[in-house]
Amino acid sequence: MNLHYLAIFLQIANFLAFLILIVIPFFPNGIKDKPNYYGKDCWIFYANNVSKGQLTVITIGVFTLFLPRLIANPYINIVLLSICLIASILARIFWWRYESCIVLEADKVTVKYNRKKMEDKVFYISDFESYLEKQGNSPSKLVFSGDKEIDLGFLRNRNDIKVCKVVNRIYEEGELPDYIAFLKTYKEMKAQLEQMKNGAKSTPKPGNDPGSILTRAEYKEYLDLAFADIPDDKKEVISNLVRNNEKIKAIKECRDCTGEGLSVAKDLVEKYF
Repeated sequence: MNLHYLAIFLQIANFLAFLILIVIPFFPNGIKDKPNYYGKDCWIFYANNVSKGQLTVITIGVFTLFLPRLIANPYINIVLLSICLIASILARIFWWRYESCIVLEADKVTVKYNRKKMEDKVFYISDFESYLEKQGNSPSKLVFSGDKEIDLGFLRNRNDIKVCKVVNRIYEEGELPDYIAFLKTYKEMKAQLEQMKNGAKSTPKPGNDPGSILTRAEYKEYLDLAFADIPDDKKEVISNLVRNNEKIKAIKECRDCTGEGLSVAKDLVEKYF
């Protein structure tokens, strides 16, 4: 076979591998970026990252599109294209992640997959033993009896640690924690860690300023839930105060309703009223 045609054949094979492994699966049921959900019955943490396997295949796919134009020697082209094709297949086998989300409930933990052919894995809280936080390249894990584990490497933005803490809390308390209370606890824990790092001696007062400790996304969720906790009649009172240019009274009313500090009450009035 002519070397030129062999190189073209390998390039087409790499392109087809890219389509089969990346583009096509994303149309019907590929992992989509979704906001995490926190409710009374369950908390859902969606996968929000591209796995090593996906990233490798994407990189190889882009590289092989331009490879023949960069290198004129057909022998080198054939060798490199062959290596790329093998690397794509190996990445698909060893580095591919199918988890789409993890669902926490009062009695069980469910790992859902973005492939319809793969059955969800269910782990019961009664079998929970411990959790392992991330160490080096080893991801955080939930450990259940019978040597069963849930690898939380598909979660990012420290959600893996949050899942570990929540599952441990469900096991100890026997129920799914209230999210606003959880955020406050999480905020206090982060504040104490920051003070330990800075060598501070005083203990932070809870509820002072969540916005200075939580991430932007967490603080937005904190505000959303605080707003939802305000009774409808009080919302109308605050709205009327804002319409009458009595913002200070509106903030005071908001503080009385929510028990939050000045900063949070001010943000609630400005964002929602």
